[in-house]
Amino acid sequence: MSVRVHSRSRGESATAGAAYRLGLCIMDARTGIRHDYRRRSDIAAALTVLPDDAPPALGEPAALWNAAEAAERRGNSCVAREVLVALPAELTDAQREALARELAAWLVARYSVAVSVGLHRPEHGANWHAHMLMTTRRITAQGFADKVRMLDDKITGPQEIEAIRAEVARATNAALERAAQSARIDHRSLEAQ
Repeated sequence: MSVRVHSRSRGESATAGAAYRLGLCIMDARTGIRHDYRRRSDIAAALTVLPDDAPPALGEPAALWNAAEAAERRGNSCVAREVLVALPAELTDAQREALARELAAWLVARYSVAVSVGLHRPEHGANWHAHMLMTTRRITAQGFADKVRMLDDKITGPQEIEAIRAEVARATNAALERAAQSARIDHRSLEAQ
């Protein structure tokens, strides 16, 4: 599992990131650039999870990620945060999608953000994974609100990353157990094990 931010200072945009990870065509309203990744053949599923009180229009990825871009004013803004999660090859497509949805719902509940998920199938081997693109701002009934700073803080950031890792391990192991698979994962480093 890894976590990274998408930043304008590196030439990145939330719309381009979402289009690529979800295999969609999204027109960036801020730049006028069309990001079209509909021809990607490795997208197994794409979904978006919102807080319960979020405006329903944000459930459409193009609307969500254009709104995320519009909420940021600075040229060096962080416009999205991405959690990359390995998914067990031992699970079926439906079980992997259910696991990704469960993890996205956990992120939404913990941080009050919106999460778009792209499930990617491997071309060769067993590298199933999910790209979970999170908004950097909380979502309320009125739309985008304050920035989620706990992931950026030098003290709480590492603790939050560890909490995400622990939840990924817990949810993955529960999914493997439900599927009657003996494989298990451990989120701790080899040194900590």
